[in-house]
Amino acid sequence: MKCRSNLSPYPVLRLDPADVDARQTRLFLLLQTEQYDAALSFIDSDGNGGNHAYQRTYSLYRLQNEHEARKVLNDIKGEKVDGDRGLMHLEAQLVRVPHHHDYAPSR
Repeated sequence: MKCRSNLSPYPVLRLDPADVDARQTRLFLLLQTEQYDAALSFIDSDGNGGNHAYQRTYSLYRLQNEHEARKVLNDIKGEKVDGDRGLMHLEAQLVRVPHHHDYAPSR
């Protein structure tokens, strides 16, 4: 469905830019449609980007910015408890990146 040019494709955000559910849904849709640059821009515009550290790490990984993704991942690791499935999944993704055999997940 194509929206008219004078309307935002996210009318709920136009009405209430701080709507948490709408912002979370938009970020989810950006990631699902592989719009990783747009997702990072959206996270940066959020003002509360720390709440989207997993999404930031994943977007950076998908954009092949592994060094920055690892930095964000290490920040997450400092805040989360052991056994966090999301953290373990992100770590596993970064380990699979070719030419980075020096990086191993912590146990």
